[in-house]
Amino acid sequence: MNMEPRSVIERFWSGVEKRTPEKCWPWTGSKMGKGYGAFDIWRGAGRQRVRTSSHRLSFKIAFGPFDERLHVLHCCDNPACVNPSHLFLGTNLDNIHDAMSKGRVAHGENHWASKLTMDQAEEIRRLRSLGMSYGQLGKQFGVHRMTIVQITKGECWKKV
Repeated sequence: MNMEPRSVIERFWSGVEKRTPEKCWPWTGSKMGKGYGAFDIWRGAGRQRVRTSSHRLSFKIAFGPFDERLHVLHCCDNPACVNPSHLFLGTNLDNIHDAMSKGRVAHGENHWASKLTMDQAEEIRRLRSLGMSYGQLGKQFGVHRMTIVQITKGECWKKV
């Protein structure tokens, strides 16, 4: 059961390039950041515009209302896709894990705030095994001593 008027649903699907059920159905209308589709619904007597992402609206049309705090995730990893069979609900943590599993989260030396490289992390482990203190290593590599502790315990800068 959907909660949108028929005209909204018809207008929505007119902006979708429907293909076979297993393929992505790209949103052909306007886009928001990162390639996600944008859809405007006009509500109330004052005709107030409510903007929603097209994949969230597709999920709502297909499966009914859901907890708005949840994310609508893509199994296809295509932000413009609105094929309901490619969409599923998840928490913010689910969204983070999904992005990590698909290699979309920068980490290690590719992270914008990284001060070290993997080679340096391995050198820190080697020097620590030779008895150099956490404080000395922190000063030498320009990071906090707790970062050195985390590296040597394998809590960060894990070997891939």
